[in-house]
Amino acid sequence: MSVTESAPTRLLGQAFEDDHDQFRDSLRSFVDRVVRPQLSEWRTAGAVDSGFHLSAAAQGILGTTVPEHLGGGGSEDRRFGLVAAQELMRVGATGAALALGLTETVVAPALAVADAHPGARDVLAGIASGTKRVAYIDLDATVLVTADSGIVTLDGRAGTVIDGAHATDYVVLARTEAGADLLIVLDARTPGITCSAQSRPVGALDSGSAAVEFDKVQVEPSAVVRQEQSLRGTIWSDTALAVAAICLAGAEEALRWTVDYVQDRTVFGRSVFAFDNTQSILGRLLGSVIAARSIFGDCVRAQHTGGAGSTEAAALLVTSTDLFSSVVDKGLQLHGGFGYMHEYPIAQAFADARFIELLVDEVESPGTVLARSL
Repeated sequence: MSVTESAPTRLLGQAFEDDHDQFRDSLRSFVDRVVRPQLSEWRTAGAVDSGFHLSAAAQGILGTTVPEHLGGGGSEDRRFGLVAAQELMRVGATGAALALGLTETVVAPALAVADAHPGARDVLAGIASGTKRVAYIDLDATVLVTADSGIVTLDGRAGTVIDGAHATDYVVLARTEAGADLLIVLDARTPGITCSAQSRPVGALDSGSAAVEFDKVQVEPSAVVRQEQSLRGTIWSDTALAVAAICLAGAEEALRWTVDYVQDRTVFGRSVFAFDNTQSILGRLLGSVIAARSIFGDCVRAQHTGGAGSTEAAALLVTSTDLFSSVVDKGLQLHGGFGYMHEYPIAQAFADARFIELLVDEVESPGTVLARSL
């Protein structure tokens, strides 16, 4: 039985419905026409170009969760953003998938709750039109709030910010000494903010990743879009689901690439796929993918109907990142020496999986979140 034939035609199918499949069909054409031909150039340049955002906005891919009166799709269903990120992963555009996935399923919904705020409105309208590139930053530092004026002082550093090198605006999550979570919108050119692009990250070469440092940046109260006690936990769970969707899509695609390769490659007059060891490895990987789909479906449905808990989101993130790494590890081995050549997508996927592993552990490891439930 072929591994590719045994996989459901609907990618990660338990989480999605017919509307999402129709959206995926239109996306697939866009990705093949716009993204695939330019991906090599984006990797060389270190990020997608601005034309991608304008084209995606014109296609109705961006801003699906942005309110209609701000030019968006007006949907509260974040699954459209997950579908878009997965389709980018289908062609190996991991950096673009991370940037779009975080913007569509984390940043835009978080800002849409406060769409009466001028700063939120401006960024949301820019996301929907493709004229703004927004980078999300979880600033792992306690910030000072001046009691009499309400001015917030940001002082800290984020080591890897997706699309940080080319962002027009930063959406920053920070915590005060009193334990309140602040969601802040800042122009990327704000004095005191220093952005250092990563010259050659280990993977996700199209991510535009950068280190962003805040040197006692004075933030007026008007830039604070939301202030809540439990905001960090909610946004962390939403981020975990977005990254998990990307990893699962990457694992499925890497498995497909590997199956195609071993079916075509012959050794001693037999296809590599015909060997028992090959089939055992691939069968186990497929079993892990199917199991992960089930967990993913449960979490996404929970998010859609009221919110996924941090424990469940962390478990999914651990499962999906480990799965992506396992599939590309085994896939690279089954490619033999060709697996180390960038002409084969499995080589880049191997590096991308390592990049994501480092990324998810940078602010708060899912393992640490899970440990709190013990």
